[in-house]
Amino acid sequence: MPEKTLKRPENWVNKLEIDLNGGQDPTAEGDDVKNAKWANISQGILSMTPAANATSETQNFWNGKGWGETDETGKRVTFAITGQRVVGDPAQDYIAARFMAMGDALRTLVRWTDQGGNTITANCTLTSIVPFGGNANARQTFSFTLSMNGVPVPGTNGTNNDDGTGQNGIISGDGGQLGK
Repeated sequence: MPEKTLKRPENWVNKLEIDLNGGQDPTAEGDDVKNAKWANISQGILSMTPAANATSETQNFWNGKGWGETDETGKRVTFAITGQRVVGDPAQDYIAARFMAMGDALRTLVRWTDQGGNTITANCTLTSIVPFGGNANARQTFSFTLSMNGVPVPGTNGTNNDDGTGQNGIISGDGGQLGK
């Protein structure tokens, strides 16, 4: 059976997980990854926005006749995550419990799996945690920023959130045709 290529996948196909054991070493052969207790960050989540936070350096060389060049010399990848609080969800409970924490207590491992099954594992820091908020008659808000630390470790053969059956009878990227 040929492998299905998702041409225009929905965002939910990407999977972002954190290690509930608080592992620190993202290398695949390390004990932290082998013993990680991964929790999917998805329940109650409305939006995830990645940012590269690039560091750039510009130069204007004589042979460029006044035109400049830019080199990207560093990155600090972050994910801004917002949604509604779901009490009892392992990922949300882990994050919300660290609202008052500082330092290493906010560090753990993160694993991102894209629509192609490619993985990135990294050490991360959980910042700007908002465990609740909003109007008295509204559902509690939930948000935080996940900041990757150091060199991420790429991998393959990950399992994204698309199980092949899609949600509500629609397969991600199939153009919205039911039962296809």
